[in-house]
Parts: sequence; structure tokens; C-alpha cells
Amino acid sequence: MRASNIFILIIAFSNTILAQGTWIQKADVGGNGRFGGIGFSVGNFGYIGTGSGG
Repeated sequence: MRASNIFILIIAFSNTILAQGTWIQKADVGGNGRFGGIGFSVGNFGYIGTGSGG
């Protein structure tokens, strides 16, 4: 019972700990829209790629 309570507390506070709440808008990419792309992160860097042109 004690382990499950600790787990619930960790889950409850993980959004507060991990979420930074700030975004920096970058310039729009020119050209046609894309769909079906993927995104992933490594450390503090985000990567978006592939997909198809619309």
C-alpha cells in the first residue's frame, strides 16, 4: 500500500517537475504544408522530420 501511494505522488507531481511552461516561437517554414511527420527528442533538443508534402 505504501509503495502505491508513493507511485501516485510521483505521477501527480511529475507534470509540475518536468513541464517548463515556456515556448519560443520559431520562424514559419516556407512552402506547402506537410502531414504524417514524426518528432522525437534527445536530451533538451527536439527533432521533426519526414512526412509528405501537401
